[in-house]
Formats: sequence, C-alpha cells, structure tokens
Amino acid sequence: MRRVCAGDPDGGPVARLGRSERFHWLTAPRSTVIQTSPVHVGQCADPQMVLEELLDAYVRLPAPAPER
Repeated sequence: MRRVCAGDPDGGPVARLGRSERFHWLTAPRSTVIQTSPVHVGQCADPQMVLEELLDAYVRLPAPAPER
C-alpha cells in the first residue's frame, strides 16, 4: 500500500498508474481485501484527540471491568 501511495514502480502495476488513478484505486468503496469508508476531507479541530478516539474504538483492547 505504501509503495502504491508513493507511486514506487516496485509496488506493482497499480503503483505505476498516475496519481489520480492510484487515488481512485486506493479509495475504492468496495474491495475483497479492504473495506474502506467514503472519501472525506479528514479535517478536524483536534487531530490528536480524534486519533486517540479512533485507536480506542478500533485498535486498543477495552479496559478490564472492575472486580466486584
């Protein structure tokens, strides 16, 4: 994916496409491998807070429940 994004010729046929074509390939709404979301501008007032929220929601394990 990184090579495709960068347009590195060693990244395969898709990486050799033009920037616009690579973008459309990478943001395809349907894929058998990766399910992406609709393209959006990704702007926010507090990027660090949003990153933490995304990590909490999709990556980090939930905190263990307190013992009773």
